[in-house]
Amino acid sequence: MRAAFPGEYIHMSTVELPTVKDGKVIMFLSVDAYSRYCFSNVVLSPLTFEKLTDHLNTIIAELLKRHPGLVPTFIMAYGEDMQFKLGLHYKGRAHFQFNKTLADEVALPAAKDLLQHIK
Repeated sequence: MRAAFPGEYIHMSTVELPTVKDGKVIMFLSVDAYSRYCFSNVVLSPLTFEKLTDHLNTIIAELLKRHPGLVPTFIMAYGEDMQFKLGLHYKGRAHFQFNKTLADEVALPAAKDLLQHIK
C-alpha cells in the first residue's frame, strides 16, 4: 500500500523480548508508511486490549496534532482477536486491517534501521 500523505497508513508489528527484571515485554513497532516515522512503546506481556488502546490513542493524538481530521488506517500483524472490539471503540476515528505480511513489510525494516542507528 502506498501512502499519499502522513498518517494515512500505520503498519504495526510487535516483538516480544525477555528482560532481566520484568520477564517478557512487548515492543510495539508502529511505522507511518509515508514518512517512515516510528511510534514505539514497550509494555509488560501479555498484550491486553487496554495496553493496545493506550498505544493507539498515543499515535492518534500525535497524528491529529499535525493533521486535524485525519482518520488513519492501522495495518496490524497482531490483535486480530480484538478486531471487533477495536472497530467499535474507534468507530469514525480509525480503521483496522489485520494482515501480518503487509504490516511486517513496512514495520520490520524500519525497526531494523532504527536499531542499527542506536548501536
